[in-house]
Amino acid sequence: RLAAEHQSRVRTYFGRTVRQVEAGDHGVVVTLDDDSPLIGDILLVALGTIPAAPAPWTGGVDVDAHLRTDVPYHYAAGGVAMHHDALGAWRIDHWEDAAAQGAHAARVALHDLGLDAAPDPYLPRSPYLALVYGHAVAGVGSTVGAVSRLEEGDEFIVRHERSGTVIGVTGIDAVGTVSQWGPQLHQAAARHSGAQSRPPFLKNTP
Repeated sequence: RLAAEHQSRVRTYFGRTVRQVEAGDHGVVVTLDDDSPLIGDILLVALGTIPAAPAPWTGGVDVDAHLRTDVPYHYAAGGVAMHHDALGAWRIDHWEDAAAQGAHAARVALHDLGLDAAPDPYLPRSPYLALVYGHAVAGVGSTVGAVSRLEEGDEFIVRHERSGTVIGVTGIDAVGTVSQWGPQLHQAAARHSGAQSRPPFLKNTP
């Protein structure tokens, strides 16, 4: 769906780099590395980010299921944390999940200092939302290494499963249903039928 929306509105030039940018009589002229000229009214430059960790780590910090690093009493959370746990190797670069990881790491630190009970392993349940071409694209949890299954029903919902357990849910224009999956992630395999398109604990809710 998103690919169709994208193709009807935007022209892409993947694998190209910008060789030159200059102001022309009819707008901004961008010349690509294959000498293709592009003319536009506005030039918007969007740059991504790379996780930067303090020494002695570089790039990312490996953590276990409790966000502990290989250095005693050192923890990592957020986009810089490279998780190695029951979900495999994964990383999420989003402020909602970073905040949840930070709170969890604090509880683990309190436990390691003998000041609190041991928390369960960290598992991603944070929600995400983006507006794309007027559509609300929502997600919760993780999709890393998962098998994706499109639900049947009125809403566009995709369940992401590992070994029969739902670890993430994404959807288009289905924010409410997606967000309600959060507490149910990483539990027993979903038993609801595809036509329900809602979490098991809500399947009888009108």
